[in-house]
This record gives sequence, structure tokens and C-alpha cells, in this order.
Amino acid sequence: MVPAVITVTRRLDHSPIGRGWEAIREDELAAASMGVPLIRMKLLAFAIGASFAGIMGVIFSAKQYFINPESFTFMESIGVLAMVILGGMGSIPGAILGASLVTVLNLQVLKGLSLWLNTLRNSGQILSIPFLGDFALSQLPAQLEPAKYERMVFGIIIVLMVIFRPQGIWPARRRLGKAGRA
Repeated sequence: MVPAVITVTRRLDHSPIGRGWEAIREDELAAASMGVPLIRMKLLAFAIGASFAGIMGVIFSAKQYFINPESFTFMESIGVLAMVILGGMGSIPGAILGASLVTVLNLQVLKGLSLWLNTLRNSGQILSIPFLGDFALSQLPAQLEPAKYERMVFGIIIVLMVIFRPQGIWPARRRLGKAGRA
């Protein structure tokens, strides 16, 4: 299914519709003055995005036994936003990279770090720190579990990306017009 979505998205991106969307994204007033129908293009973008979401919803519901609104929490919205911002808006490879990184961070790194801290806590070992003395690892606070703080971690990722690299890790390539090649 992913190759089909990528193919459709690429075809749309290189069509007059995609060029109109890009013009609207860059400068709405200039796009309108060049004859791009703003309302029509925005409604088309909404409709195509909603159709992608609907198709994916059908596939998701076919794999589930029961679907209710609680299946889609605020954390899923934060995760999707982090995927797009981390990878790069307007970039298909960036979106795939962002989705992969956020999924690995969520499923592997945070949960693995929590398990490792629990293992240290239960080991009963004593850590000797020079000039500070001995510290029993069993005294690590139980609240110190990175998996519990995934909202905070994703929030920090989003804020850092917006400040230091707003275009994302893999930004979209901009088309060069005739004026850009000269």
C-alpha cells in the first residue's frame, strides 16, 4: 500500500495541481495573481487528504476487531506531528524517515531505556562516585521511566526541530524555474 500512496503522491506533486498547491504554500497572494484558483485548490487538497485518510482507515479497520474513538488518542496526534516535523514537510522520503525514527524511538529506545533502568533498580548494586560517595541503584526513583514521558520527549523533539531545523531532516527539494537556473 505504501508504494501506491508514494506513486499517487509523486504524480500529484508533478501535476498542475501539485504546482498550484506549492504556489499557494509559498505565497497565496502571488498564486492568486497568477490565476491559481485558491478555494478550489484548497478544497481539492482537503478532499485528497481525506480520501487518503479514509482508505487507510478502511485498511486499519479491516485489521482490527473493534474500533472506537479511544483508539486514537492525543498521543497518536503528537506522534504524527513529530513524524512530519522531524522528517520534513512536503518531502516523501522525509516523511518516511520521520515515521521510522519516531516509531523506533517510541517502541525501542524509550521502552528499552525503561527496562534497563528497572533492571538497574532491581540489581541492588552500589555505584561509587568519586568525591560524592556511594549511591545504591535501588534508590533510583520509580517515576524515572522514559516510556512514561514520551509526550515530553516528542514535545522536546518538535520544539528543537522548529528552532534549529524547521525544514526537517530531509527537506523537500524546491523546483528551480528558469530564473533560478540563470
